Amino acid sequence: MGGSASPRCGSSRCLTRSVPTTSASPSSGNFPLGCLAGEGGHRGTALACATTPDDVLNELLSAAYYGGANGQGQGGAYARLYAWDSLYALMGLPVDVPSLEAVRGTADHRWVRFLAFTDWFHHDTADVAFAVLDPTRTRVAVLAATEAGRGVPG
Repeated sequence: MGGSASPRCGSSRCLTRSVPTTSASPSSGNFPLGCLAGEGGHRGTALACATTPDDVLNELLSAAYYGGANGQGQGGAYARLYAWDSLYALMGLPVDVPSLEAVRGTADHRWVRFLAFTDWFHHDTADVAFAVLDPTRTRVAVLAATEAGRGVPG
């Protein structure tokens, strides 16, 4: 299973992988991502809940605008551009798709927010993780981010 990185993810990990939908999910522990590997110092299981594309876009815009915990934000226009670019990447859309078409397509995807008790996550407001299942149920895109400046393991 190959992965590809989004060019604008910066310090976050943004991977897309094709996986059989019956064998992997963020909460099952068998999803092939570094942020889900190992137990870490925190005890518990991975948590996952359904979310909405609005929630995902809000998190992406907030991260781009304010810059996370270290405050290296991009401000208005660039923040919107980076948020939409990331949403398109999660949906597997080329950049030339009109935004109205992309918004209509969000309803066909399944959106999940997740967190795992591994050393990769720091369990604070800087952690964010989403998985998006495409309409064919054959492709899962994942964006998981934390403050990389704090010694994040690969």
